[in-house]
Amino acid sequence: MTPSPGGPTVAPVRSYVEPERVRFIEANGLRHAYFEEGEGPLVLMFHGFPDSAQTWDALRPAVAAAGFRVVTPFLRGYAPSGIPARDTDWKTQGEDVLALIDALASECVHGAGTKLPCPDATCRGPHQPAPSGRP
Repeated sequence: MTPSPGGPTVAPVRSYVEPERVRFIEANGLRHAYFEEGEGPLVLMFHGFPDSAQTWDALRPAVAAAGFRVVTPFLRGYAPSGIPARDTDWKTQGEDVLALIDALASECVHGAGTKLPCPDATCRGPHQPAPSGRP
C-alpha cells in the first residue's frame, strides 16, 4: 500500500497484463484470453465486474499446488479477450462457460466465481454428450 498525496492510503493497481503469461482460446465465437497453472482436474475461476482474471493471482498458484489445472479467463468484453459487437447477457455468459469447458478439453470441472454462480462440479462421462452437442 502506498500513501496518496493528500489522501488515504491506496493499493497499487495493475493496469497491464504481462503478454508472456496470457494464453488464448476460441470459444463460443470469441477469442478468450486466460491464465493457466497446474495439472489435474480443471478448476475454472471467473471474475466479476469490475475485476479481471488477475483477481485470482494470489489464489491460482495455491489451487494449482493442490493438484489442479487452474484456468482464470478474462470474460467476454474484458481485454485482452475479444470485445463483442453487442452487450453481453447472462445466457451468453453461460454459453461461454460451457464452450470454454469444451475448448479446454475437460470432462470434469470445478468452478469458482466472484459474481457468477458456479456449480461445485460439473462432470460428464463418455456416455454423456458434451455441452456443445459434440459426441
